[in-house]
Amino acid sequence: MAKVLNPLMSNEARGKMNGLIYNTWRGICTVKTFKAPTKAKTAAQLAIMALMTTISKAWALLSDAQRAAWATYADNHLKTDWTGNPVRVTGANAFSGCSMLASIAGGVPTTIDDPPVDPAPVTTPATVVFGDGVLSITHTTPSTSDTAIEVRWRDGDSQGRQRAINEMRNTTVFLSNAGSPYTLDVAAFPGKCTAFYRSIDKITGLASSWTKQTGTISIP
Repeated sequence: MAKVLNPLMSNEARGKMNGLIYNTWRGICTVKTFKAPTKAKTAAQLAIMALMTTISKAWALLSDAQRAAWATYADNHLKTDWTGNPVRVTGANAFSGCSMLASIAGGVPTTIDDPPVDPAPVTTPATVVFGDGVLSITHTTPSTSDTAIEVRWRDGDSQGRQRAINEMRNTTVFLSNAGSPYTLDVAAFPGKCTAFYRSIDKITGLASSWTKQTGTISIP
């Protein structure tokens, strides 16, 4: 980073131009070269990116009637963001959301061509078990494999820390007929642990609302 006088023929400059980033730090004009992030994508991130590309291409292949149906569905089914506020989405967003959840729940790329007519599933009755270094979940096991359970959690916190869904670091999805209890982590960090879980219908791509539980992971 270099100090500059009268950057771009002015008293002060901010922003990027021709590969250089101009800024002001404590009253001093500076300039530095722009470097794109080089952090490598994880295998999971690459898989999600590939899935998003597949779903995006599938939207373009839908008929005009199907896209119109998704637009109507989106207007009548507002989404809820992580703060609990309703959010209006487009038909393409609704299609992508359902297709993404169906793919995650079923473990294979899936597109939901027509909007769901059935309501979203209710949350499968479950209890997160915070053990000695082990985190698991006990749940009601249905007779079919159409329902998956998604769990997100964050461990190793102090007792006074309150966490929201967007702050979770770990996630897993498993079919709800996989057996109970289901082990989530065999090496959980001791301290307060926050967990959110919900049910996903892999046929419709609809999900229940999140249920939050907190507990303490003890040292094994």
